[in-house]
Amino acid sequence: MKIILFSFCLMIVSFITNGQDTLFVYGSAPILTKVLEINDTEVKYKKFNFLSGPDYIISKKQITKIIYENGTVELFTAKNKIESVQKTKHDFKKWYTGQNNIEFVASDLLFNSATISFERSFFAGSFSLRVPFSLGLSDTAEVTTGEHLFIEFPTFNQGNYRKGKDFSTGLECFYFPFPKNAIKYFVGVEFEYGKYHYLTPFYTNNPNMPYLYKNDIAEYTGYFAKNGIRANITKHFTISGTVAMGIYKTYEKYYYSYSLADYFQERKIYRQIELALALGLQF
Repeated sequence: MKIILFSFCLMIVSFITNGQDTLFVYGSAPILTKVLEINDTEVKYKKFNFLSGPDYIISKKQITKIIYENGTVELFTAKNKIESVQKTKHDFKKWYTGQNNIEFVASDLLFNSATISFERSFFAGSFSLRVPFSLGLSDTAEVTTGEHLFIEFPTFNQGNYRKGKDFSTGLECFYFPFPKNAIKYFVGVEFEYGKYHYLTPFYTNNPNMPYLYKNDIAEYTGYFAKNGIRANITKHFTISGTVAMGIYKTYEKYYYSYSLADYFQERKIYRQIELALALGLQF
C-alpha cells in the first residue's frame, strides 16, 4: 500500500514539473514560467500557473539563468558581464578618442607677440580644449619711452595685442559640428589672463615738471566668443583662422605723489576683436 502511495506522489510531482521552465532573476525568487521567445535583449514568457494569461517580457540583463523543462540550463551572468565591460570600454574609448594639436599663431608676430598653444580633442574630434601661451616681445625700456612697435592699431592695443605685454595664457573650449571633414568649422568660448607694462603719470610737486611717467604692471582678464575654420593640408599639418569678439577687463594704477605711496586703481573695460592665423602640427 505504501509503495502504491509513493508511486502516486511521484506521478503528481512529475506532472506538475513537466513543461515548466524556471527563470532565475537578480534579487528575486525564481519564476515558474513557460518560455515563449528569446531575442538579443529580452525573454518573453507566460506564468506557468496562468498559461492562458498575458505574455510577460523581461530584460536578459535581469536574468542569471534559465532551467528548461528538459533540464537544460542556460547561463546569462557571464554574457551580461562581458557585454557590460565591453560597453564601458567602448564608452571610455569614445570619450578619449581624439588628437593632439600644437599650433603657432603666426599673426601674433605682427603685434610683437609669440604665441603657441596645445589642444586636445575628445569624442572623436567633436570637442576640444585648448591652452594658449603667449610672450610679449616688447622691450620694457621702449615702452617706457612711449615708442610703439610694428603696427599702430589703437583698436588692437589691448589685452593680447597690448604693447608691453609680458605674457598671457588661458583656456578655450571648442565644438566641431563636422569633425570628419577636411575643412572643419568650430565655435567656442575663451577665457584669457595676462600681464602687461604700461605708462602711468605721477605728480612731482615740481611746478616746472608737474608730472612724470612710471612704467608699471597691470593684470587683465578677457572673455570671448570665438569661431573659425581649420583645414587639414596634410594628415599632420593644419592651418586655422579664427575670429573672436568679447571684452577685456583691467585695473591700472594712478599715483598722487612722487613717493608712489598714494594711488588709486581705475577699472577699465574694453570691447575687443581678435583675429588669428595659426599653423598646426596634428598627431
